[in-house]
Amino acid sequence: MRKARVDDHWRHVRNNIYPNSIKDIEVKGVEGFEDVRMSLSGGINIICGPNGVGKTTFIELVYKLFNRSLDFSTAIVDRLKNLEFHAIGKEHNNEFSIDFSRQGINTTGSIPSLQKLNPSSICIQLIDKLSNDSDLDGLLDPIEPRHFSPEELVLLSYIVGKKYDSVHCFELEDIYGFEAIPFFKVNSRGREYSSLGMGLGELCIFYLFWILNRIDNRSVIFIEEIESHLSPNSQRALMNCIAKFSDENKHFFIISTHSAEILHHSTERSIKLLLPRLTGSELLDPIDLNHCLSALGLSLKTKAIVFVEDDTAKHFVKALFNHFEAQRELETFEIITANGEANIRNILTPLPDSIDTLTFIGMYDGDMKKQSNEYECKWPVFFLPLTSAPDVFLKDLAYENGTGERIASTLRKDVRQIDRELANYENHDHHDWLNDFATALGNPPSVIFSCLFSIWLEKKENLKESLLLVEEILEVLN
Repeated sequence: MRKARVDDHWRHVRNNIYPNSIKDIEVKGVEGFEDVRMSLSGGINIICGPNGVGKTTFIELVYKLFNRSLDFSTAIVDRLKNLEFHAIGKEHNNEFSIDFSRQGINTTGSIPSLQKLNPSSICIQLIDKLSNDSDLDGLLDPIEPRHFSPEELVLLSYIVGKKYDSVHCFELEDIYGFEAIPFFKVNSRGREYSSLGMGLGELCIFYLFWILNRIDNRSVIFIEEIESHLSPNSQRALMNCIAKFSDENKHFFIISTHSAEILHHSTERSIKLLLPRLTGSELLDPIDLNHCLSALGLSLKTKAIVFVEDDTAKHFVKALFNHFEAQRELETFEIITANGEANIRNILTPLPDSIDTLTFIGMYDGDMKKQSNEYECKWPVFFLPLTSAPDVFLKDLAYENGTGERIASTLRKDVRQIDRELANYENHDHHDWLNDFATALGNPPSVIFSCLFSIWLEKKENLKESLLLVEEILEVLN
């Protein structure tokens, strides 16, 4: 999948309205858990935490209560004596609620049906059943297989990381205690093999791909430990495919994981941390990605050091990545002010040709682009999409016709005050203008910067150049 398409899917996942969804869940009185209050947003929500904190138990509990079932193991039932459960959401855009206590279960509205998937557990069972079935060929013979389309082959190749020339799927119905199961025969670069010749990770991917194509659109789907048996690259690719299903089919997902790769494109508001406490596991909203990684025993790895000419250029780079929702990548950058274009060149030139896992980038002001040949070196070099230095650009933009009214509207200030302060600081040096103008208005410089940056991005050519720059930087890093 192209990066631009992946980014589109994830942006839609975060912003789409899902007709079947869960908005809030409250769970109280479960031994081993602190009281839980969980608000969900977008189309993909993730519960992450280390092994043994109760992610599977929590998902099983919510899933069964949504199905008005108390069919739990004896060990779980003993922990639910004081259970109280409350949930609200939407079914076909109509609100519903579920309330459970010792007095019983009360519902209002129609409750959406839920699907719960545990690919690893199911695929282990499938391998055991299929490999021990002496009449497997007899079961397959009467079935007309479905041939995967070229588009499906491309997606599977992208997720697994190998090229598939053909995939034939035999659907066996009402067998081994399952309503239906798939059996695959594939050809990969001339090598033919079946489900029984697949590794467990490959089979899990094929199974998920198959079941997600079978499930009705607009479903609510729980997936447990989606990363099991998968490489880091396959985990990321699979989540991008999940985002595609969520975007196009309007599926609402709740996914449990203990892998940092699964979190790659998610925002903090769609991640919940389940962490161990002395009094029981506690569900928390993370502070940021570092908080999530720390909970998993990991830390955020610096992928790139970006050298910019001054602090305004630094703010500009951050604003670009935030605008195009590339905050995850931005958190792997260290942006360093070099104090001038000559210093960027002096820093990059003596560096070795390559350093494992780390990229150095030179980011020059836009007015240096006409001399781009002078700045070529062995490390990537980019130019801000401006015709002048950022602080010059900000000041010039502020004095363009109509900008004063826009600033006044955004800051909710009298336009006459804006015009007066613009006049007072018109002759100030461009290096100091932003701080001086912001101070006079009683606002942080970052607020004035954001206001002017938003006005500048409204022009299509500026938006296009900015997106191209962000995509080029990400391509270098990936």
